[in-house]
Amino acid sequence: MRPAVAVRQITEKDTDEIVALYDRVVATEPGLGPVSALAWERFVRQPQNHNGRDFRVAQSGGRLIGLAESHLKHQSDQIVRFCKLVVDPACRRRGVGTSLLVNLMKIEHPSVILGLQSLASTEWTSGLEFLNALDFRHVESEIGMRCTELVPHHSNPTCPVSIVRVTDAPSYARHFASIHNAAYRDDAAFQPFTTEAMSQVVEGGELWIACASSRVVAFCHLELEPHLVWLESLAVLPDYQGKGLGTALAVLALQAVSAGADRPAALNVSSKNPRAMALYSRIGFIPRREMRRFSASRSDVLGALAQRE
Repeated sequence: MRPAVAVRQITEKDTDEIVALYDRVVATEPGLGPVSALAWERFVRQPQNHNGRDFRVAQSGGRLIGLAESHLKHQSDQIVRFCKLVVDPACRRRGVGTSLLVNLMKIEHPSVILGLQSLASTEWTSGLEFLNALDFRHVESEIGMRCTELVPHHSNPTCPVSIVRVTDAPSYARHFASIHNAAYRDDAAFQPFTTEAMSQVVEGGELWIACASSRVVAFCHLELEPHLVWLESLAVLPDYQGKGLGTALAVLALQAVSAGADRPAALNVSSKNPRAMALYSRIGFIPRREMRRFSASRSDVLGALAQRE
């Protein structure tokens, strides 16, 4: 008889086992990882993750065999729980993913009208099969892009602005949150940021801003790793979009950190944001991978699970 599967909240002591779990999964699903201990700890500390408050792990026979990454998003018209399920390949078809998902759906009271979202790489066949079987539908994709040769951009923005690097990024958090919330409000993955949360997100990052008549109208947020530059966010107030401002801001910021062959730049962009994809393509970014975003209501998922019993 197989050992029972137990689901519990994560702890700091789980880090090494989670890294090992990702390593085992990557052996069969290369598009999923891997994840280092440092990257995992940084990810858990991100404001939306609340130090892993809503993360869960599955154990069997004293071994960690499954992981659910999860956080709640209050979008304009609904409450959405984002979830990502990772299951040891040797333990699939044992209900591990289902147990994790059911546990996540119990966090909110049954009276709450809850939406669910999840991401799965096009290369992660088992993840795609799992989501499709539970009536999740594909609503958009996150396109991973990478740049090894930055294309110089010589045209100037069509509006008068000044572009500068800021060294006290958290003091600009109020402006960043306002710009982010206005620029991304129509995205399927949108999550509004408070000033406090944005302050945590940008602390320690490389931040550049564009100002028009002393008003901050755009920002570019980079995270620097030893051999990689992550373009975390490029956001422009709607009234200033389409004027070449985002392109100029991104190029200046990436040039300043020497992004290129020895230190590539990477980013994720929504498939439903063709203007942003065109901008990144113009300055040298090339699509490398696709993560599909799926959506379902809690009631639909529970109905699909009931049919499988």
